[in-house]
Amino acid sequence: MAPSATSDDRTPSDDTELNYVRTLKEITEARFLNMLNLMPPRDFYGSTGRQTFKLSELLDDDTATIFCQVDGRCFELRDDCRLTHREILAKCSAR
Repeated sequence: MAPSATSDDRTPSDDTELNYVRTLKEITEARFLNMLNLMPPRDFYGSTGRQTFKLSELLDDDTATIFCQVDGRCFELRDDCRLTHREILAKCSAR
């Protein structure tokens, strides 16, 4: 019987949680706007006050730096690049 794999034995393809480190922090509106204007955004969605976008350059195959503006607050997160606008808003609104 083969030994079971430990978390150290797994590769990123075994578990998507290993592909990225989730972070979420509140940022200033100035940083949000600076990053929005830094380079063409990827997946820009929303209207005034409820916007999300991702930097066009990924951190790795599955990780994006994501920015969100919701209810007068701005956030920066590193998370799965496949998150939708609604999923990003939900993560940031819960904070």
